Amino acid sequence: MMVAKKERIRAFCLPSKDSPQWRLWVKGKLLHNYQNIVLQMKVNYIVSEVEANRMAVVFAIDELYNMCLKYKIAVFDDLETIFCENINFSKN
Repeated sequence: MMVAKKERIRAFCLPSKDSPQWRLWVKGKLLHNYQNIVLQMKVNYIVSEVEANRMAVVFAIDELYNMCLKYKIAVFDDLETIFCENINFSKN
């Protein structure tokens, strides 16, 4: 089982920043139960900054993308769920 996950991690490529999930994610439109608490805290911070107009959506996507790229192994379960499975979006 561990080998299969390692192979999935190795094969997983982060979607382009143009992918609609990034924009929905930084705007707080994704409903997701996080596995990684640090990612959850970062997303909550980014969403609050975007909602308060203290951070542009493009910059927010860059910041979140770079974190996910740097810590891909640690946040893999969340990334796989968000980008590879059908998840719920808030209606706001």
